[in-house]
Amino acid sequence: MSLFRYSAATSLLGYIASLDGSIPWIIEDPLVDFLALYAGLDFFFMGRKTYQIMQSFDADNPVSKAPKESFIAATRTMNPDHFPDVTDIQENVLNRIRRLKMNGGKDI
Repeated sequence: MSLFRYSAATSLLGYIASLDGSIPWIIEDPLVDFLALYAGLDFFFMGRKTYQIMQSFDADNPVSKAPKESFIAATRTMNPDHFPDVTDIQENVLNRIRRLKMNGGKDI
């Protein structure tokens, strides 16, 4: 069974983003090997806003090279026609995670 890994870059106060959506406390760390980290994952499960932020990064972003099936966004507002490179779900998130975990493979 696959594991569900949680990773979030938070401020010292535990915030994921400022009220305006900015993430000024996230700095690039050359010691973090994101390619190795992402190689152990089959899926990137995130919300719509996080997905949009990750897609705004430059082309060297390792996540930008992952196949469409790797991105799952939990959202009620995302129009799939506007985001062709992501699989959106509007069902119960926990049910979707349980099914993905039971399929085996790499971690989520």
